[in-house]
Amino acid sequence: MRVGDDRKEIEPALRRLAAGRAREREVRIDPEAVSRLLTRTDMQPGVFAAELEKLLDWAGEGGRITAGDVGEQVADEASEDVYEFFEAVGKRDAGQALLRLERLFSGREIRAGRRSFGGDEDGWPQIFLGMLTSEIRQMLLLRARLEEPAAPAFDSRTRYPDYQARIAPYLDEPVAPFSRSPFGGGAATYRFYKAAARASRFTSKELARALSKAADVDVKLKNSAPVLETLTTYVAGLIAGS
Repeated sequence: MRVGDDRKEIEPALRRLAAGRAREREVRIDPEAVSRLLTRTDMQPGVFAAELEKLLDWAGEGGRITAGDVGEQVADEASEDVYEFFEAVGKRDAGQALLRLERLFSGREIRAGRRSFGGDEDGWPQIFLGMLTSEIRQMLLLRARLEEPAAPAFDSRTRYPDYQARIAPYLDEPVAPFSRSPFGGGAATYRFYKAAARASRFTSKELARALSKAADVDVKLKNSAPVLETLTTYVAGLIAGS
């Protein structure tokens, strides 16, 4: 089977393939199972076809394939990393960030460091908003510190070894009146370096404005506002600095 590169063409073609092969093999495959298989294989035609044949063999003639069966039998080729979304936001790349955002709410498994989440589980919108708010808060703190008159020069082009040598020691200095660094003495880690690079493309005012608006977004989500639409508007505003 040949399909075009347009995902709008790929999905219906793969659904037709699943329906046709299921009829040939006398297996019932639920529509939700096909949707789960599309997500799990990231709509890659070759992977989809191969996994479909495995499922049909597993079900056997007269059998049935459910969405749960797909979840158990098919390895997830399409999990999404939250930090890739953060990177797109940090580059102020609206197109890539909103594409990543849509993937984060497509039902696929979500990775965040060593943690993973079910993208379709209850509470995921609030979990995600909390992670995004924490990232913005960290970026704001880094940006504010690096805007201080005594701060060493830093921008997104600064190499990691230079950051470790010149920037991290400054960030780890105690801050009055707390007599300690807000970064816990760990500013030299790669995580803070990447967050500082993201923060360098924004102003403190832009980040503070985004942080203040997060509370309104939280209220909207708790009041059953459309999740993806609400978060898309918020993320687009963050990237635009509005």
